[in-house]
Amino acid sequence: MNKAKRIYVLILSLLIAFSSFIMLSTYFSRESQTKFDITNSMISDFYASFILYETKQVDPAYEYLSFTDNVDEVTRAAITKEFQKQLATRAKEIEFNGDILYHVTNTKTNKSDIYTRKHKGEYYKLTVTFNSEGDVTSTGNNLSFYDFDLVKEDLGDQLVDTYPDLGKNFVSINRPKNISLTITIPKDLKNAQTRDMLFYNEHDTSLTSALIAAAISMILIVIFVLLYPLEIVENINPYKSIKDWYLLGHLIGIGIMATISVLLLMATGSLGTSANYADLKITVYAFPMLSIMSIAIISLALSIVTFIIKYVLQTGLLQYLKTKTVIGTIIKNTKTTIHDITVMPISKMRKKQIGKLVSTQMVIILLIIFLPKVSVVGYSYFNDLNIYKRLWLVAWVLINRYATLVSIVGLVIYGILLYKWLLHIYQDYQSDYKKLIQQAEAMSEGDFRANTDSCRQFDDLRDAMNDVSEGFKKAVDRETRAARSKSELITNVSHDLKTPITVVKNYTTLLEATPLNDIQQNYVQQLLKYTNHLTSLLDDLLDIAKASTGKMNFDRVQLDIIALLKQSIVENNEILLSKNIEVVENFDTNSYMLKLDGDKTYRIFENLLSNVAKYALNGTRVYIDVVSNEESITISFKNISATKMDFDEKEIVERFVRGDSSRTQEGSGIGLAIVKSFVEAQNGHLDISIDGDLFKVNLTFAKS
Repeated sequence: MNKAKRIYVLILSLLIAFSSFIMLSTYFSRESQTKFDITNSMISDFYASFILYETKQVDPAYEYLSFTDNVDEVTRAAITKEFQKQLATRAKEIEFNGDILYHVTNTKTNKSDIYTRKHKGEYYKLTVTFNSEGDVTSTGNNLSFYDFDLVKEDLGDQLVDTYPDLGKNFVSINRPKNISLTITIPKDLKNAQTRDMLFYNEHDTSLTSALIAAAISMILIVIFVLLYPLEIVENINPYKSIKDWYLLGHLIGIGIMATISVLLLMATGSLGTSANYADLKITVYAFPMLSIMSIAIISLALSIVTFIIKYVLQTGLLQYLKTKTVIGTIIKNTKTTIHDITVMPISKMRKKQIGKLVSTQMVIILLIIFLPKVSVVGYSYFNDLNIYKRLWLVAWVLINRYATLVSIVGLVIYGILLYKWLLHIYQDYQSDYKKLIQQAEAMSEGDFRANTDSCRQFDDLRDAMNDVSEGFKKAVDRETRAARSKSELITNVSHDLKTPITVVKNYTTLLEATPLNDIQQNYVQQLLKYTNHLTSLLDDLLDIAKASTGKMNFDRVQLDIIALLKQSIVENNEILLSKNIEVVENFDTNSYMLKLDGDKTYRIFENLLSNVAKYALNGTRVYIDVVSNEESITISFKNISATKMDFDEKEIVERFVRGDSSRTQEGSGIGLAIVKSFVEAQNGHLDISIDGDLFKVNLTFAKS
């Protein structure tokens, strides 16, 4: 790093020295080659006026001006007289100079006007010839005759004020014809003003070339600073200290360096402007030293300005404004404070934080209202000092006139920004609130995964919901394990009981085949009845245990659900008739093919009809409806209960829950539980509703 720093300083010093060398070498080289040019040293339209004046002297018929038709004779005469007076004044100045010799000849009449004297050699000589068409040729340094237009512009500016009704283009200058003019400046000058003018021409021309050469060479300094790594330059003084300045410091620094540079350029450029020849020589001898000092200071200032620009661009303009301006720092700190308040959990928010938020808004509003007034005071101060004319105070002048309007516009803009900010905060709140709602909905559907997203102000509520979700998850897991254990217990007990019951049933069957009296035969029949009932109960327990654990196999095939329903009604009609219950079929005989397990579906219908026989009021009807739509088929069973139904629709489908709590009817309480398990296992839906004594079961199966 230290080596890289030394290399930077060395190269920059060499570039500064190179710029000084280029400037001085260009200056002295150019000075030795400079020739006097009347178009650069003096006002060429002054000499153009002299040519017009002398043309009139050798050609009395020549008219200076031509007018448009709307100009009357009186006005023409007045304008011509004034114009001739101005030309005569300029011509007298040349005649009185004494060092400007001239010879004017009318090539058509040979009439001449001459001013000459004895002299030792010629420093400058120019011959200009106008032919009969007014075309010009010249020898020596070329005089730009477009400066006749400058004479016209001067004349036109004066005439516009005097004759506003005539417009601007009502007069034009006539170009001389058949005129030859020679201007000579001798080497032995007698007029000090002429000597100074000639010397200044040489110096000024050389200085301009030298400054251009120096400016071109300084471009190398800019390129060098731009290309050299910023991380090295920013650790070299004075760049290291300047980097830490705020924007105001950078602007002041650039302003000071620019002022110094301009002053140095003005000091260098002012050489040769003295009216005294000897003083000019003395000044020019000091030019090399002043040039070296100027180039060194300007080059260093240029490298600093380039470094600042590069630092701003590499840092990023927005980031620079945020970190290197007082307003940016205030805005950043205010934004941080507001952000901390807006993301603070609601449970931790205190009056102090709310007070900070309100105070911040009040300060901003007060600044918007009173800053224009403060600017008015500043404007009044500078106005009293009478320096506003020399400073750029246009903004203060405008604010002084429209302070109230500025405040109103500021408040409107701030209101819009505040609205957008509050809208952004509201949208964040709404987004966080939706996360909590989604988590609650997921919990209601059995999804107990924790919410890890940030909810800012609602983080405490999110954590509480995560705790509740975790508690629910553990409770559900416990219930699931308990239900699984219960099912496994039922399965195991059923298997264990089924073998001895089968043995008892077999022995009872054998006993029935032996000779028995009527009483013994009755006992055997009762024993077989209850043995079969117990066997059926064990089968039901095994089925519901398998269905609840997903271990039951379903052989689903396409079947006619109407035919299967009619079959179950016919086969269970005897038990219904024993209770004097009439079946009312509210469906047509159309076939509806569904993909179901025939045995399990028949079991569903059988259990429902068995329940009707057990719990329906004797002498009533059971209504069986079938409703078909594009997506599903719904089968409804409706009957009137013999007893008051004081149970819930949901609990009746649970295992071992009976509709007759007094147990006056036979039943195990698992019939509807089996129905529910078999329906849901086949992607169906069971719905039970109770309306007074009306008991209704709806079975819905999707069409395949």
